[in-house]
Amino acid sequence: MNAASLLINILLISASLLCLFLIFYIYRITQSFNQIKDEVKKISLKLDPFIESMTDLSNRMNEISDGVKEPVELVRTTVNDVKNRVDTILNFEAKIRKGVEDPVFRLIRTLTAMVNGIEAFLKNYNKKK
Repeated sequence: MNAASLLINILLISASLLCLFLIFYIYRITQSFNQIKDEVKKISLKLDPFIESMTDLSNRMNEISDGVKEPVELVRTTVNDVKNRVDTILNFEAKIRKGVEDPVFRLIRTLTAMVNGIEAFLKNYNKKK
């Protein structure tokens, strides 16, 4: 046997060992992928009920918010109606005050003038007596 055939035999043995290691590592990679696949399947089985419950929760929240919209709108409308009525009452009160103040003040001034006149008359009358 010469050196060339010995070198070829060593290269063939090395290539065979490399192929065996490659097969072994491909087998381990395949096992890892299978484990990952199993874990993903377990997670997806657990996620399905979670997603369904979250969907139900979201639907219930939508129903609740839809149910709250009507009473909130009713309260808003009622508050606006009360505000408008209070504004109307205040405007009416202001009109009445303006309409009554001037005549009342004139009456008070007239009565005051009459009282002053009567006092002056009585003082003069009492002096002449």
